[in-house]
Amino acid sequence: MGIEVESWKMYFDGATIQNGSGIGVLLISPKGTHIPFSGRLNFPATNNATEYEACIIGLRAGLGLGVKVLEVYGDSVLIISQIQNKLKIKEERLMSYHECLQNWTSKFSKIQYQYVPRMQNQIVDALATMASMMDGPKEDEARPIMVEQKEELAYCMTIKEDGGKNEEGEWYLDILQYLKDGIYQKSIDKNDPINHPEVFY
Repeated sequence: MGIEVESWKMYFDGATIQNGSGIGVLLISPKGTHIPFSGRLNFPATNNATEYEACIIGLRAGLGLGVKVLEVYGDSVLIISQIQNKLKIKEERLMSYHECLQNWTSKFSKIQYQYVPRMQNQIVDALATMASMMDGPKEDEARPIMVEQKEELAYCMTIKEDGGKNEEGEWYLDILQYLKDGIYQKSIDKNDPINHPEVFY
């Protein structure tokens, strides 16, 4: 009995606006690492073609990372249904995309496609929209984007390090030095309670 390979997830979306078209892809590893991709299409493309572009680029990126098992999510009912061969392709220009996508699909040991509502596809929608609005670098380069959630104000728990002494005393500079380097300054008495940063945590 072989070892079961953990599944990656991929979300994709395409955006076409007056200024141009962009694609967004988000690969998520089994351990939860998020790898975003976005790109601008410098050629005319319909909404449906842009969706295919995004999906194919995502599949290629996944294979490049050595992904073998993949769950693919998109918010276009039409495209997902066509990929699943549930709907016949009526646009002739999409047939070449469909063949290309099926070729990349066959390179995975296991792959499944699923429709998700747009609300669950917001990150790649934003990546695609952003890419469609701007002229970016021409080189093929992944530029990671991280969106963090902050729970406290930026100025909270901030200690300024200006190398000088403030009017209220210098005790916090000693604590900062200890937290950074793990050593006491020579002029500091280690037994003085004010010089034990652990009392503040």
